[in-house]
Amino acid sequence: MSALHQSSSYRRRAKVVRGAANADPFTRCWVCDRTKAEHGSTWEAGHVIDGHPGSVLLAECKSCNASKGARRGNQMRVQGTTRTW
Repeated sequence: MSALHQSSSYRRRAKVVRGAANADPFTRCWVCDRTKAEHGSTWEAGHVIDGHPGSVLLAECKSCNASKGARRGNQMRVQGTTRTW
């Protein structure tokens, strides 16, 4: 998790998204379009633009969020970085 993900503004925005999703049983994951009753996992705040802490956050089920994070991490490992160490 980057330092920007640990900022108070990010945490505040994520808490609002999760709270709203938990308060409404009809909320659907923006990735898989399932409700909490259908996917059975907790709500997380998922980035519309993956890996960008300033991106819009939407309700996302834990499995979709973890899957997207793993996919992005794997892509970054294959591609490498542009920085010369």
